[in-house]
Amino acid sequence: MSPTLGQDPVALLYIATALARRLDDANRAFLELKDQIQAGEPPGLIDKTVERIEGLLSAIGAGYVRAGAGYTIFPTA
Repeated sequence: MSPTLGQDPVALLYIATALARRLDDANRAFLELKDQIQAGEPPGLIDKTVERIEGLLSAIGAGYVRAGAGYTIFPTA
């Protein structure tokens, strides 16, 4: 952690809020995934939910993970 970041409580609060929001969204997606599996939803729909969870839990955030393509710093189309 940079010394400046450690001294700025507003920045720390912002980061903590963003991380908490991502974790909450991932938890909701896990519940959705559970419901989809129990309902026998098609594999394509389940795959999309898993990809969303991967994006939420990855270090760089949602929208940057594409199944089978590895990780990149650039958004996928």
